[in-house]
Amino acid sequence: MLTSKFNKLSYSKFQCVAWACLVVAAMSASAAGQGDPLKKQARDNTQVKYDPFSGETTITMPPQIILSDDSNRLSMTAEAKIPKDLSERTLREQDIKATLTFVTWTPKGFDLGDDQLHFLADGEQIPVGYAGGGARLPFSTGDKQLRVGENIITIASLTTLQRVASGSDVQMRLGQLKVSIDSKVLSALRRFLDACRHQQTKRNQIR
Repeated sequence: MLTSKFNKLSYSKFQCVAWACLVVAAMSASAAGQGDPLKKQARDNTQVKYDPFSGETTITMPPQIILSDDSNRLSMTAEAKIPKDLSERTLREQDIKATLTFVTWTPKGFDLGDDQLHFLADGEQIPVGYAGGGARLPFSTGDKQLRVGENIITIASLTTLQRVASGSDVQMRLGQLKVSIDSKVLSALRRFLDACRHQQTKRNQIR
């Protein structure tokens, strides 16, 4: 009888210890992932947020990893704001713009070269324009080699991004860096643009 109770008590303690170990391991893994945003798995869901104060709707593409090797880690996000007063005339006269933000981690700093962002979509040249950068990031990836983090920001119209997303073979040049854009990033960009078009349609219907 006493042996049975002892076994049950020991088993119960074992369960508690095992559960505690699992929780600590999960928290440690989570903390490790937070140290390097580029190591996190990019989410598939495009974020849509409505601001009741300004009437604007903000659409955001989560960070997409474009390049990850020993010399550079590069990710890209996109954000567009759909204004409160949107009409067909507004769209004809001025295309909605999106802010593209690149985050890069390198050993000594990113070489922006001519400060320009260009795409090649199935051989078609798609210049985006000036890409401003140099803002150092205050946090670290934990990688001793890739120590310098920087933000690089540029503006592109949704029409321009649609031309990029429509391609199947897409190349990008950001300053001196040339890289291929894989299908996962293109799919995320298409979802972002679809969400933008959906919000534009909703605003036109409201009017």
